[in-house]
Amino acid sequence: MLIWKQIKMVVAALFVALLPLMYVVGIRRGTKNADADRMKDVAQKHKDLSDFYKDLGNRNENIDPPRTRNELVNRVRKEGL
Repeated sequence: MLIWKQIKMVVAALFVALLPLMYVVGIRRGTKNADADRMKDVAQKHKDLSDFYKDLGNRNENIDPPRTRNELVNRVRKEGL
């Protein structure tokens, strides 16, 4: 019985001694993962923005100005302002 109590005390002491180390390692990994996720989000936003401007450039090249009032009304109804 005495040996079993000593083994439990040693295991508990090791756990208590390693707890701060596990905490620090966990924080570092969490920060690294959060930074990676943030960088992915920023890259996706830049890609979306560049796609938007590409589409906007292609759209402006293909615009035919309306010649009559009916063409203008139909274009505004179809594409919006």
